[in-house]
Amino acid sequence: MANHDLASSSQIKKLRYIENLYGHADRLFGSHALDDALGSLNDAVLADILESWFISIRNQPSVGPADESRWRTGYEFIVSIVTWLSKTTLSTDHLRQIEARLHRLSHLYGQLHIRQSRHTNQIRSLPASVVQAL
Repeated sequence: MANHDLASSSQIKKLRYIENLYGHADRLFGSHALDDALGSLNDAVLADILESWFISIRNQPSVGPADESRWRTGYEFIVSIVTWLSKTTLSTDHLRQIEARLHRLSHLYGQLHIRQSRHTNQIRSLPASVVQAL
């Protein structure tokens, strides 16, 4: 679903998530780090930003569905910008190299999920009479 198909409240929420990603990158990597990495298509820095942002979200004391949405929104934002930039400004050889890097990023981060695994129920011991019957 394209952003223009979303309700305005959903668009605002996605923009806040992206702003959160920018703030994270600025705090950890310096002012304008995300823009610089996107502008130069620096996949190593983009990977560092994504990884540290994922960890910062995942390590919160309380993680919920909104955090999963925040992660997906930031990740999809980076992928869409890199895809758009690489197709509009690069030569064919450089485009292939960027597409390979994008595939690598997608493979690394596309499968990560914020939600913590559910805890299994505690295993209870069987009563002695059941154990003897076995």
